[in-house]
Amino acid sequence: MTFSFTLSLDGSFGGLIETDGAATPVAYVGSGDFQFQGNSSKFTTANIVGSYIVSLAGTAGVDASAVNKGLIGRLDLAASTGLKGTILNTSRADDQSGAPTQTLTGTYTIDDQANGHGSFNIIGAANPTISFYIGGPRRFYALRTDNNPASSSPDAILLGVVRFLPPTAPFNNTSMGASLFEMLGINGGHASAAVGTFVSGQKIGSTTDGFLQGILDLNDGGKAPGSPPISFAGPNGPNIASFSVAPIGRGTMSISLGGVTYSFIFYLTGQGVGFLLEHPASDNSNRGRSGSFFAQSVTSGGRGSLMGSTEVATAASENGLALLPLTVSGSSASFQNGTRYVSVLGSGATSGSASGTFAMTDTTNNRGTLTMTSSGGIAGSGTAAFYLVSDSEMVVVGTDATNMEPQIIEFDE
Repeated sequence: MTFSFTLSLDGSFGGLIETDGAATPVAYVGSGDFQFQGNSSKFTTANIVGSYIVSLAGTAGVDASAVNKGLIGRLDLAASTGLKGTILNTSRADDQSGAPTQTLTGTYTIDDQANGHGSFNIIGAANPTISFYIGGPRRFYALRTDNNPASSSPDAILLGVVRFLPPTAPFNNTSMGASLFEMLGINGGHASAAVGTFVSGQKIGSTTDGFLQGILDLNDGGKAPGSPPISFAGPNGPNIASFSVAPIGRGTMSISLGGVTYSFIFYLTGQGVGFLLEHPASDNSNRGRSGSFFAQSVTSGGRGSLMGSTEVATAASENGLALLPLTVSGSSASFQNGTRYVSVLGSGATSGSASGTFAMTDTTNNRGTLTMTSSGGIAGSGTAAFYLVSDSEMVVVGTDATNMEPQIIEFDE
């Protein structure tokens, strides 16, 4: 395999895409990210015991049959020896099917301490075997590795992250706070992506239930409303949004848009931070969108150069890397002749220049629009919406209705 990558200024992380062009018409080309790994001498059960939130997602099938599947839950880990441990029966998990929450048990092993590799052998939720690499203090990359033979209804190869849940007081309806969220899935064989913000409020007389108010930009397999973004607000609507959260941090969320109610499961890892997975909507559609939410911390806005990489969902998605040198003026920015690499299934990588503009349109939600002035777009889109995460990071979703395979694009300085 051959990859192209971007690299942060300090060399601690980057994005990468597969660029060998060797994939067959019924395969996928890869995309992802990498980060600096911590001290291997600390890769023992004594240093990783505790509670974790796991979020895995992946595609099953290709072309029109492609669907997105996922697993989200909580693992409570105890140590047996220095390199072996148990998964306590307080662990829980949900998948994209809408089935009831399952109790998990099992064991885990660190089998290669030098490289931080191990496996979770889980009992429950289809008994998955999950291979992991420890990236640093209580953070993992994880991949489902149990047998997945070809069939008329294949299971998905699930990939994702495991993040530590610090000891905290029981969660309640004040724990959602204000957050930026992003999610990616599949609808009718095409990618379905959304990014937005929400602010939570509590239901009077309850410690578990509340309402959400916010905005979102989306492209649902080429169905992209464009600007302005869609707004939602509960309990008065017109697009009603609500949530409920249990003391362990597991919760449910629903948003009504255009007469359809969309449902999500989430697990909190802290105040206003967590992972979410979509359940079937009221119209029986099942996009299986998976993602995360986290707080925004913006003071002055982005400066310098941005490096970006895609998160792709389907075999037809355009993998992309970009390095965009920004020229900032007030609430707007432009970039000229940035560097762009693109990889599409079955062909080699191409490269070229990228030019365009950013314009901040909503300082309350730190949202704006991106317009490409050079040909080719960015990850297949000529227009996009962006949300600032911090002064040095933003999340972008393509809003070009001609692109039926939109992606989530993460930019960092």
